[in-house]
Amino acid sequence: MAILIFFFSPLSLTEYQRTLSVEKIKSDQIKKMKLRALEMKNTTIEDLTYAIVKYRMLGLDFIKGNTGPTSLQVNFTQIDSRDPQRIFSFCIQVSMDDDEYQVDSCTPPLSSQVIIQLVDQLNKHSVSSTSSSSNVEAMAEFLRGMRRAFKQQYVSTSSSST
Repeated sequence: MAILIFFFSPLSLTEYQRTLSVEKIKSDQIKKMKLRALEMKNTTIEDLTYAIVKYRMLGLDFIKGNTGPTSLQVNFTQIDSRDPQRIFSFCIQVSMDDDEYQVDSCTPPLSSQVIIQLVDQLNKHSVSSTSSSSNVEAMAEFLRGMRRAFKQQYVSTSSSST
């Protein structure tokens, strides 16, 4: 049976201890970063879940549209107090030719003039801004405008006719 004996010179043992210490620090930093990333992920998931529940409670829902690969169908409810579950929807997509938004369908129909005005405003803000927060705000304003238009055109006219 052979016995291996290692002799460490004082210099190599010191280097080994220094390397071990550096690696432990790196390991601790990686653990902290991983823990932070996990906490952020959990917070993000919780925030998104909360937002989706709130959107649905407030009557806003998004589903993949069927008018193209970049289309998104937006559904509103809670607009008509006499029929809160009545769906008001439109399909929006980004044009592949010029990277501008366009509304493909709208149910029940809205005035094309109103839709054009809202989409033009959205495209103007999206093209002129490189800030993602500004683009988000422009989209939020567009969604509020569409909701307002549905409410004005259908709820106001139906309540005044009764």
